[in-house]
Amino acid sequence: MCGSIAPIEKICDLADKYGAITFLDEVHAVGMYGPHGAGVAEHLNYDIYASQDTPNPASIKGTVMDRVDIITGTLGKAYGCVGGYIAGSAAMVDTVAA
Repeated sequence: MCGSIAPIEKICDLADKYGAITFLDEVHAVGMYGPHGAGVAEHLNYDIYASQDTPNPASIKGTVMDRVDIITGTLGKAYGCVGGYIAGSAAMVDTVAA
């Protein structure tokens, strides 16, 4: 809660090296970080995502957001609603939801 950002890219490197999956909790970052409010994963590649015109940018190959397997967020903080979400590949989301 102090505003520190983990070395997400280095964590992804370790996950790649050891065949692990990555999980990023963006609950306190969604709506606040990144040019479209997608969170810290988007913010770490700010220039790349800021160049996209759409408010719902697609994950771009090789970016931090693309490398994380599961991203979770809430709709109850910056967006002022209720609920939350998980984002990832269709197979990963289906596995978690099952």
